[in-house]
Amino acid sequence: MQAETYAIVVYLHGPLACFVNALRCTVDPQHSSKAPHVTVLPPRPLIISEEAAIEEARQRLADWYPFEVEMVGVNTFLPLNGVVYLELGWGADPLCVLHDTLNQGHLGYREPFPYVPHITMAQDLDEPCARELLDQVGQEFHRYDGPRRFQVETCTFVRQSPEGHWIDLAELQIGRAQVLA
Repeated sequence: MQAETYAIVVYLHGPLACFVNALRCTVDPQHSSKAPHVTVLPPRPLIISEEAAIEEARQRLADWYPFEVEMVGVNTFLPLNGVVYLELGWGADPLCVLHDTLNQGHLGYREPFPYVPHITMAQDLDEPCARELLDQVGQEFHRYDGPRRFQVETCTFVRQSPEGHWIDLAELQIGRAQVLA
């Protein structure tokens, strides 16, 4: 029996999410079933219960402040693997620090690749297909005149089902909730 896999993501919303999802439907229909997101903590098994892991993540996010992230271009992980993604500029550094903050303690895991914050557009491609889609996604990205920035205010703790679908388990607030007197 395969161990359950968990991750922490930041979902995109509004016109930016619509643009990303519409483009993904065109270039990689299989991948478009996943809500547009940035993975903060890549998939991993847990060594503690879901509830304890969610609580540990909440505690690690409590001292953070919301921040803004901007999409700046299109790139690929070739020759390592055939992923075409939207590259992040402004806000990528805080995402890397957030990843490092979460990837320790009971949530820590030795990941197979260095962490690069991005928005996946297509994956599992051979090199010629990845290069073709890189051009296609790049053209669409440059034509897009909607918002390219999004606010990171919450993260979502997710679990992968045996069928490969991701299930939202908990929304995690970045920073402590304000209490009004």
